[in-house]
Amino acid sequence: MSRPMQLNILNFIMFQTGWFACVLGAANGMGWLGVVVVSLLVIIHLAMARQRLAELALLATVGLLGFLWESIIASQGLLVFEPVARASNLAPYWMAALWVIFATTLNLSLAWLKYRKLFAVILAAIAGPLAYLAGMRLGALEIPELMTAMLVLAAGWALLFPLSLLLAQRLDGFVSIQEPDLITIRGQYHV
Repeated sequence: MSRPMQLNILNFIMFQTGWFACVLGAANGMGWLGVVVVSLLVIIHLAMARQRLAELALLATVGLLGFLWESIIASQGLLVFEPVARASNLAPYWMAALWVIFATTLNLSLAWLKYRKLFAVILAAIAGPLAYLAGMRLGALEIPELMTAMLVLAAGWALLFPLSLLLAQRLDGFVSIQEPDLITIRGQYHV
């Protein structure tokens, strides 16, 4: 198995681990647990990156954009989180961690979507809302007006995912890892 494939599989496993840690932690009143797990996974992710500052900038930017988006829809009552977040009209901190762990996939396991923007829009409009539905079923949040929320989430993800992919094109800490490694044999390069 090639190194890029290994990185993509590891990245997918790390994303799923972070997602479940955040959602199940929040569902059980331990939102901090997801943040701790995501922090450890981000350290591993950055250690694998060839251009750590670019990758860190991507994670921070997408994390902030996601947190702002979540805060807007939470302030409108479309998503209902724990009482602390409800009182402040901000999304809970574990939602920011979810966006950061999502951002780790943009230059690895989801990098293939960077040049397939239309497909990315369609995929995001479907998969994004389904993730919230899964989070609701696991007890991490409530969605009072399900149909309205699903439509707003679909529209938001259809915009934010391609925007995140565009950012990932510019802030790619794994740029040379995704291409086949060149091996030098007797002074010649072979792919």
